Parts: sequence; structure tokens; C-alpha cells
Amino acid sequence: MWLRQLRYEPVILGQRQRLCSLAEEIEEEAAAERARAGKPVLGVAAILAQDPQHRPEHLDRSPAPLFLVPPAGIAWHLVLQLRAATVGGPPQRPLSPRGGAVI
Repeated sequence: MWLRQLRYEPVILGQRQRLCSLAEEIEEEAAAERARAGKPVLGVAAILAQDPQHRPEHLDRSPAPLFLVPPAGIAWHLVLQLRAATVGGPPQRPLSPRGGAVI
């Protein structure tokens, strides 16, 4: 297996074994999916014969998220407004975005 050939010394043995087992599991799932769909493995020659600049006619897109995350500055003001609304008033001393009081 290709992952076993990697030699990263900083990786702890347990992590390496876990990565190997995850990679093997992914390979097994992919092989099972190919078998169910009846897709053969392309092979090196077929992969190299493909045009690298080819663009598909239709892109599968995921639906838009239900909640969009605002930029950090706006998010902080929303947090302050939420605190003011739920606690019953603005904080006594303004808070910095890191959570400490501004002096």
C-alpha cells in the first residue's frame, strides 16, 4: 500500500496505523462502489490519455447553506447585540473580540 511507503518520522506509530487503516477502508469502499456501479478501473494509459483541460458540461453543485457566516467584525457586533437582548442591557464595560474587557 502506498501509505505504508511514506516515511514521516514525526508521526507516532499509532497515528500511522490509524492512517493506514483509514486508507485501506477508503480503498475498499471505492472498490465496492466501482463493483456495484460496474465501472472498471481506468488504468494508467486511460488516465494519461484524458485531456487535463477538459471541463464537464454540467457541474453538480451542493445546495446553499442554511446559515451564512458573517465577517468577523460584523459577527462580533451581532454577539454584542445578542448579549444585550438576552441579558437585559448592554454590558457594563465593552468587551474586546477576544473576550477580555477593554480598559
